[in-house]
Amino acid sequence: MPAADAPFRPLRIRAEMYQRMLEAGVFDGAPAVELLDGELIQMSPQGTEHATLSELLADLARSAFGIDWVVCSDKPMFCGGYDLPEPDVFVVPGPRRRYLTRHPRANESVLVVEVAKTSQAVDQAKAAVYAAAGAPVYWMLDLLGRTLTVLENPAEGRYGSIRILDESESATFPGTVVTVPFRDLLP
Repeated sequence: MPAADAPFRPLRIRAEMYQRMLEAGVFDGAPAVELLDGELIQMSPQGTEHATLSELLADLARSAFGIDWVVCSDKPMFCGGYDLPEPDVFVVPGPRRRYLTRHPRANESVLVVEVAKTSQAVDQAKAAVYAAAGAPVYWMLDLLGRTLTVLENPAEGRYGSIRILDESESATFPGTVVTVPFRDLLP
């Protein structure tokens, strides 16, 4: 028991411990959570727009990057000792079997995407997590604000380049010549 004058401190969970808990079924039947900064963050359920647009982005990424790349949807991505988020979409080098014994790492990705209808604050906070983990490009698709924020050039836990696209602009998948009109990514 802690001393009477000592504040209670939450236990920060490491990604490896969280993974073992998942594999043991600890969270079966529980609401969806992600591990961010050692804490379990309850995620909002995906509505139809969010789910459909996330899969649309995944389909477009598969076409843009081709068979040598793996496009993941709502899968864990290792971002360091205390972070195991599940981005809506991310792209890493293949083959897929490379990830049988470990989760893909953020610094292996070429693109990470979060779609937000009600999770803007969490997805904005994830920018620091992704930058610190070395994800080179992070897209935040804000369905309510109808903007696509493109964050690039991570250094010291921040992105050095931030561009906000509106409906009249196009986004180019990193490392490709494939562009998609931003309005095609909106409901």
